[in-house]
Amino acid sequence: MATLHPPEPASDHEALFEIYAAVQVMQRTLDQLVEHVASQNGRIGKLEDWRARVMGGIKVVSVVAGVVGGVAGWLARGLLGGGP
Repeated sequence: MATLHPPEPASDHEALFEIYAAVQVMQRTLDQLVEHVASQNGRIGKLEDWRARVMGGIKVVSVVAGVVGGVAGWLARGLLGGGP
């Protein structure tokens, strides 16, 4: 089976025009890829922000639980007569 080849350009000017057209296609493709990556980075940034907020909330809850547990233990010892 014969391999198909594009026709040879008739002049250097035509060859340069074809190269320019191919470069423009690649530039549009590259611009689309950059836009897609930027949108993904935005999503990743939002997920990282959400994760940081959740982790901060968990830390606050754990500190509050520790304080409440300490106070409850102190009160229980005092009420049961175990002393401080």
